[in-house]
Amino acid sequence: MVAVNKFHVWVEEIKKNFKDEKVIGITDTVFFDGGRVDLLLSQYSQRPSPFGHKGLDLGSIYRGYTKRSDAKLKELGVSDQRTKPHRADHDAVYLAQIGRELLFNKMGW
Repeated sequence: MVAVNKFHVWVEEIKKNFKDEKVIGITDTVFFDGGRVDLLLSQYSQRPSPFGHKGLDLGSIYRGYTKRSDAKLKELGVSDQRTKPHRADHDAVYLAQIGRELLFNKMGW
């Protein structure tokens, strides 16, 4: 509960830097990760989710960018430095690196 509230406050603080821009939740798998974040925020935060009920996933963005339904994010060449066993914080860093490569370096956002 404490972590969810801190996350919500953190997102709201970042949002202030972008005036009228909407905050978009971008995940690896929007159906699972985005849904889980929305569920946790709705259960444990006193305020509505800053993301609303929508989000984007990087795989779909990349497939649209390449115009190939079989495109894989690994094609971006981002080095996977994650350790085993699975750690959510390492996944978040890796996902951010993929997002930076795709959205900023490739697509020029």
